[in-house]
Amino acid sequence: MPSIDFLVSNFDRALRVMAGVSQSAQPSPAAGGARVSASTATESSGAPEQATSNVNTNIRPPIPPMLPRRYGEPHTIVIVVTMHPAAHPTFWHDRWTTGQLGFHEAKPNAHLVRWWPTLGLAANARVLVPLCGKSKDLAWLLAQGHTVVGVELSPIACAAFFAEQGLEPTRTEGPDFVTWSCGPITLLQGDIFELELPGSFD
Repeated sequence: MPSIDFLVSNFDRALRVMAGVSQSAQPSPAAGGARVSASTATESSGAPEQATSNVNTNIRPPIPPMLPRRYGEPHTIVIVVTMHPAAHPTFWHDRWTTGQLGFHEAKPNAHLVRWWPTLGLAANARVLVPLCGKSKDLAWLLAQGHTVVGVELSPIACAAFFAEQGLEPTRTEGPDFVTWSCGPITLLQGDIFELELPGSFD
């Protein structure tokens, strides 16, 4: 397996190629180019050695400053943070609107069915199910005698759950959530990150 030093060094070269920066090219002072020097230590002797890298600071976006490393070569550390589309509410609204429900299971989750009894909860335990969709797990938990509160973003999912179970829910609109309820099952329709838990759960 290649060493970390090898991977970092080659990652740096790849970045320079993509940015059009030559390791040997001298930046033009008239263009605002800059030379970046880093004090390094050779692996063999440990003695300080001056390594100079040419970076054209006019490139947009600019390459971050070089940091010292072994072998007298600079390297670039790049951290890229992106948000997955699934983190945005419109992603899930689109899935329910277009019927792209590959995540929905046609029966209760096998792991839930297997391991739930080991929790030793009372039959009338109050259970919270976040991001519930129209999950069959909800009906399974109801069948165990529990009071179930689900949280779901999509009104389509909430309506579908009650329709598939043959239940007629009461629908109440609030400032942040729409409450769908029928007997021991309640679905809170809205953004779970805006939720203040309604009471305690087992």
